[in-house]
Parts: sequence; structure tokens; C-alpha cells
Amino acid sequence: MIEQKLLDTLTIDELIMAFEEVCLAQDTELRNARLHKKPELVHQLFAIGKELKSRGREARLALTSLYDHPNMHVRLKAARYTLVVAPLPSRQILEKIANFGHMPQAAEARETLRHIDEGTFRD
Repeated sequence: MIEQKLLDTLTIDELIMAFEEVCLAQDTELRNARLHKKPELVHQLFAIGKELKSRGREARLALTSLYDHPNMHVRLKAARYTLVVAPLPSRQILEKIANFGHMPQAAEARETLRHIDEGTFRD
């Protein structure tokens, strides 16, 4: 994993690769019921998202390249992190995941959709 203090030295493409890597690690931990023991993965994903956000709309839109990723957790997180910059396609991804029913991603997608519909989603 990448040290958070080095994120500002990475290119957008490198940040997208780091985002994907952290999401895949999270998915592994979720499948093994150990994510709660790996809070650094949550912090790393947040830090990458924050760095992309600081670089503007186009940087965040680069995450849309992960919408077709074979891993559902990667697609879920990419959709959540792009809701503000690509609301319609992000929502479509979230709806597909919610309807597919694979847990825990479906539950997170449903919860995110609920927050969007209630106007309580926080970027």
C-alpha cells in the first residue's frame, strides 16, 4: 500500500491504480470477515479519494474507468466516489449492485441510494 503522505506525488493514473488495489484488499478482508481488523484500508481509500477530489472534477471522473471492473467491490467504491461528478452513471452502477443482491456490497449500495433519495448523502 502507498503511504498517505506520498499521494500528492502520484499521477492520476497511479491514484486510480492505488484506489483499485485498496478496494481489492478491502474485498479480500470482507470475504474473510476481517475488514474490521484492517481500518487502515478504509483510511487509505478515503485518503486517495480526498487526493482525487483535491485535483478537481476530471481527476475524480478518472474513477469511472473502474465502472466495468470485474470486481463488484471496486465498482461499488468507484460509483460512490464519483456520485457528485457523474451522478447518473454512478447511480446506475449502485442500482445494479443493489439489485444483484451480493452481500455486503448490495447492502452498501442500497444504503447509499437511500441516502441519495433522502438528500442525506455526504460526499
